[in-house]
Amino acid sequence: MTILFVNYVALALAGPCVDGRVLESDADRPVARATISAAWTELRADKKKVEQIRVARDTTTDSTGHYHICAIAGASALVQVRYGQASAYVPVSLSENDTTVADLRVSTHDETDRAIVTGRVLSEAGVPVPGATITMLGTSASARTTPDGNYGMRDLPAGSQVLIARSIGLGAAVVAVELSGRTPTTVTVTMQQLPPTLAVVDIVADRLQLGTVYRMIGFTKRQRMGNGKFLTADQIERRGARETPELFRGIPGVRVIDDQHGVLKVYSDRGASTIYNYGECTAYVVDGTLIGNGRSTDMIQPSTNEPFGGPDEPLLPPPQDLIAAEVYQPNEPAPFVLSGTAMRCLKIVLWTKAQLAGK
Repeated sequence: MTILFVNYVALALAGPCVDGRVLESDADRPVARATISAAWTELRADKKKVEQIRVARDTTTDSTGHYHICAIAGASALVQVRYGQASAYVPVSLSENDTTVADLRVSTHDETDRAIVTGRVLSEAGVPVPGATITMLGTSASARTTPDGNYGMRDLPAGSQVLIARSIGLGAAVVAVELSGRTPTTVTVTMQQLPPTLAVVDIVADRLQLGTVYRMIGFTKRQRMGNGKFLTADQIERRGARETPELFRGIPGVRVIDDQHGVLKVYSDRGASTIYNYGECTAYVVDGTLIGNGRSTDMIQPSTNEPFGGPDEPLLPPPQDLIAAEVYQPNEPAPFVLSGTAMRCLKIVLWTKAQLAGK
């Protein structure tokens, strides 16, 4: 009796949970050893401030495809299943101490197992919504509705997915859909005047995708190698910078200077990094592309110590658009800066949220 009592207490303390199975798309066969993640946001307060904290928990499916994962009461969570290169999603809302059932279907085949979705986007009054943007969570797929509100997307992952519709003046719509690799799926989307909890879906979706994106862009591998300095999305957010150069204050080997024109600039403090002896330089790479006139590429004006086109810093994406940053000293090898004068510079590699959409 004591053992049963302890187990029941443990279950009660676990709070609301999500319970379900993972099955093959277009089949009812269970998927074992799939990775399940549930992510949500929590409000945490101390004496100074109240902030949103991103929380995630992981588990794996058993031999019957079953999983069980717990969150907090009232959470709007996004559940993701990963199996090989495939992913599937379902948004859930957890009530007080109840178990939510959420089955997911995921493709277990190769990349040729793709799906098609078509449909219409309507307002609450049943009027077609032209020019609405349709996206599929976790993919780069997007479409715009026609004047009749029609849309269509192909080459999508089969299984449980999340379709998101956005239009100016209307609340975004988040719709869970089941896509088949065998036959097209038709989904009618109704957009409301008041937005649902899209922000929660966006936040936790980004959190779930970050690990995959970091591996895809090579960030994780480079971080393990030990060269350079690295900032993750959470570290960027905690720094609370208003301008991107501010992110690098306090980074070893880096100094941030406010010039006489009110532009924050980033330099190496480990000896001069020069281009043809014309002064210090910093090469910025955004999503794999060397940007701007570039102190890394242009000749510097001796009178101003600037390239003829002006500084690069105003061209940088703002901190809220970034998911990662890498800093390499002039003597350190850096991705995307493999030849030319930029190799002599401090090198800052920035990654934006465009990577989350595969764009």
